[in-house]
Amino acid sequence: MSVSIEIRKEDIGRILRITVNGRSLDTPHFFPVVRLGTRVSLKFDGGIWSSGVITSAYLLWKRGFSGDVHEGLGFEGVVMTDSGAYQTLAYKTPIKASPEEIVEYEKRINSDIAVILDEPIFPDDTYNEARRKAKETVKRAKEANVDDKRVRVMPLHGIERPDILKRMIENSDFERYKMAALGGVVPYMERYEYAPVVEATVIARDSLPSDVPLHVFGAGHPTLIPFLIAAGADTFDSASYALYAKDGRYLTPRGTYYLDDLTELPCMCPFCIGRDPQELKRDRKLLELHNYYVLLQETVRVREAIRLGRLREYLEHKARTHPAAMEAFKTLIRYKDLIKPRAARFRQRGMFIFDKLSLLRPDAPERPELPKADKVILVISRDPPLRRLKDFEGNTVIYVTPRGLVPAELSETYPFSQTELPESLREELIEERIKKAKEIRKEFEIVER
Repeated sequence: MSVSIEIRKEDIGRILRITVNGRSLDTPHFFPVVRLGTRVSLKFDGGIWSSGVITSAYLLWKRGFSGDVHEGLGFEGVVMTDSGAYQTLAYKTPIKASPEEIVEYEKRINSDIAVILDEPIFPDDTYNEARRKAKETVKRAKEANVDDKRVRVMPLHGIERPDILKRMIENSDFERYKMAALGGVVPYMERYEYAPVVEATVIARDSLPSDVPLHVFGAGHPTLIPFLIAAGADTFDSASYALYAKDGRYLTPRGTYYLDDLTELPCMCPFCIGRDPQELKRDRKLLELHNYYVLLQETVRVREAIRLGRLREYLEHKARTHPAAMEAFKTLIRYKDLIKPRAARFRQRGMFIFDKLSLLRPDAPERPELPKADKVILVISRDPPLRRLKDFEGNTVIYVTPRGLVPAELSETYPFSQTELPESLREELIEERIKKAKEIRKEFEIVER
């Protein structure tokens, strides 16, 4: 097998290059769900494209397809195949193929990234039933006759059941399985319950080896994708672009709208420009392409935000697009101790602070410990260069900054003097820091520069 996984940029979100059998894709990557017979190459006029798609091995098996899956789909990039477990999750009916049949079939059709047949856990399963299913999936993974000619994917379950999720990871062999995938997501997506999915993604990423990419099944909305990436996901898939189009729903970076509710199309993509909502309603293919364009564009935006060191600001922007997105953002904050070790310690750009919520971001650095001294001078200054220390020789100098009280020697280190924020917020935070300092020390000198 020719497989390589290269980390190209690492922060609270990361960029990988995954190469398998001479085919490459960069993460974060969205795998659109496609089916045999559509001949979808996902390369259209206007430059829309994908370097990787996903299809159901089980549905191909049911149709009796026996050729190379790349030729069947008319697609030369990376093809990931799901095992058919989604059919069980969606329709609560067991599939007719055995785990062994799916494993061998994925070999025959030359899948690049192949998922074994797992037992999906439903949100309404009892704890004991969920644990039984998790054990069965691990057992199948151990017994599967996997080869080394493709990336094998270990399915994981345990949304809202972190102990089950962690135990699955502990009992899995990631020498044989080079990738992991979190399942059971769709029921939460349908109810716009983002927080449990983000929580499970953070826990999975923290428990997995760092060189194992993490996929999230069924995550296909632009208001969720950035939070999954910050939580630790590398790839995700969905048929949402087509399913939304079937219902006349129009994806945007800020949410989903029914075409009947729109007077104009708020998008300049190749499929919207020069058209009105009714044209897309009449031509569902155009609506599908637009919806896919929005999802593709979201992954590009996040990749570039990672490269520029601006993912944290982008998350704050996205958090205000929907209440579910804000809950996802607050979930990242709640798990910031697990995320912080992945955050870059130094950046080429300063930090933007918009409001007090910005101070709680998962990548916010800890404030340093304050030195102990009999006399402390608190200096309030918009620009605290070290050369001013000579004005206070023999004294312990602490700068009062919006991020807290900072020893003078650290005042020019990131991010204490590389922070931009509204002046009204700066004044409010400075007053709060002085008040806090007074609670700690009764006597000190305040100097404002």
